[in-house]
Amino acid sequence: MTFLPILLFASAFIVPPPPTGADDLTVQVVPSWTKLTSSAQSMRGRTFPMEGNAQARWRCPGTMELPVKFADNPIVRASWDINCDIDISDRAGVEFDFWCGDISQFSQLRFYMRSGSGWYATWPFAPDKEREWCRIRIAKSDLNKEGKCLGFDKISAIRISGWRNGTRDTVIGLANLSYTDAVAKKLTKAELAERDRKTLEWVKTLPSASGEHRAFWCHSAFGLGGAPDKGWDEAIRSLKDNGFNAIYVNLAWSGCAYYKSDVLPPSPQMAGKGDQLEQCKAACRKYGVELHAWKMCWVTGGTNRSDGAVAAEAKRRGWLQMNDKGAELPHALCPSNPEVLDREIEAFVELAKKGVDGIHFDRVRHSGTSTCFCRGCRERFERKIGKTVASWPADALPGGALAKEWADFRAESVTALVREVARRVRKEAPGVKISAAVFNSPCSDREGIGQDWTLWCREGWLDRVCPMNYTVSPLLLKSMVEAQKAAVGNVQLVPGLGISLWPRGVDRVRTAAEQIMVVRNAGLDGFIFFNHNVWNVRHLEALHQGPLK
Repeated sequence: MTFLPILLFASAFIVPPPPTGADDLTVQVVPSWTKLTSSAQSMRGRTFPMEGNAQARWRCPGTMELPVKFADNPIVRASWDINCDIDISDRAGVEFDFWCGDISQFSQLRFYMRSGSGWYATWPFAPDKEREWCRIRIAKSDLNKEGKCLGFDKISAIRISGWRNGTRDTVIGLANLSYTDAVAKKLTKAELAERDRKTLEWVKTLPSASGEHRAFWCHSAFGLGGAPDKGWDEAIRSLKDNGFNAIYVNLAWSGCAYYKSDVLPPSPQMAGKGDQLEQCKAACRKYGVELHAWKMCWVTGGTNRSDGAVAAEAKRRGWLQMNDKGAELPHALCPSNPEVLDREIEAFVELAKKGVDGIHFDRVRHSGTSTCFCRGCRERFERKIGKTVASWPADALPGGALAKEWADFRAESVTALVREVARRVRKEAPGVKISAAVFNSPCSDREGIGQDWTLWCREGWLDRVCPMNYTVSPLLLKSMVEAQKAAVGNVQLVPGLGISLWPRGVDRVRTAAEQIMVVRNAGLDGFIFFNHNVWNVRHLEALHQGPLK
């Protein structure tokens, strides 16, 4: 595999001296961090930028600079691995000081800790302010495992990653990596009630707005997620009563449908429950709520992944994706396969003719840079470029000899679906809106996941685009929305807000209200929340007393 070179870098930003370190007795600077950052010489051989990134630099004792090179550089993210032994087995978490010259260049920031061959990963973090040192705390209880981790006492490195949102260079400052027991404690019932009371008082002061597209994604095909006894009437009424006017319901995958279909097999879950599209549509018409039928692309199903017949049939027909290691993915279908493409198109067109207000693309992309490398993809790619690929898949991977041509091929395979569905639906189901849930970076999603959604907007194939801006930070949300506004042209931009995905302990009502105001202050006239479930109804009732009146 050929890697992009490590870059030399000169920045317009100068990282200022950081705070002195621990500010209370619950915090202790990690000894290996102190040793690592004691001098420029001590950092050599212990900091490793990912391909296409610049080398970390020593700033002063306890502090390093991470130069971010996004200008004229095709990288999707800036990322550094830093060897540093850590043991948090008897601590509540870690904290560090963070500085950024231009936070608008990032769509998200993440912190990881390596243990064995796996990683402990955090929900995206964000500073409170730009160009000021901010203390970031990471609770051990909020970490998720990626791969095989050996334990909190066997952490050998950290990783800082920032996904690009822009095309300008900037710089990150990192200082005072410390053990801490000062993470947020779980509130008592009384404390939680008092917090909620104060939040509601504030929410009531916020203005409402008219003419907005107020929507929810709903991953459950049976109404309120988490409440199997509550059907579509209650699910839609709860939205209408709290100021919402649209719902996007996951009614189809590539291997099953939750309605009567001539294209897709029925979901096994439908047995005894009936056509969910018709039931949802009836409730939407009753309460005056728009119904947008959401289909997952190139994924055979969620709950029906246990149905081996679907995967077996896809394998028999040569439809399965293959990763760069040669392993077939039993529930993912190849986007460049002509038979798969035809069936995806027919499924969307069929949905558009069922009396819905709109159809909605999701997972209309690749999962990353590691797919799809099946035999069919290779054959179709070689036909397109007119030559044999000498080293497959190495030449097509990032940094490979044919990386650009491969990125073009992958993006066109995805775009072909959007383009043809738009052509067919405009002709055969005029008036039905076409929308898509997309990743949040208009300048890197094409290269990273083959999702060229800015092209889809420019060509008018979409009526509405919904970037998944799943951050708790108003600062990062504002940056993302501004970049997205510049990319969508005349297509309606409806930012996706992740109320169900925010970390534990977040004041969801306050955060949702703050984000609604960020969207409105950006001059936009709509937003969509993920995900409509029984746990969010009380949050909606609170928001309805303020910005959603």
